[in-house]
Amino acid sequence: MSPNDLDDLANLLGDPQVMEYYPRPKDRPEAAGWINWNLRSYADHGQGSGSSRLMMVNSSATAA
Repeated sequence: MSPNDLDDLANLLGDPQVMEYYPRPKDRPEAAGWINWNLRSYADHGQGSGSSRLMMVNSSATAA
């Protein structure tokens, strides 16, 4: 993923059907921020949003 993906990601993240389980679709500036957040997350932690959520779910399951 890179800032060059903004057109495609803005279309996806702005689609109400794609974002059905999120509070609301994202506009173009929010999609750009989402890309930047993921790039920072990969740089800082070696993973983006999907990996973080999966790890949290797995940690919760093993803690129970």
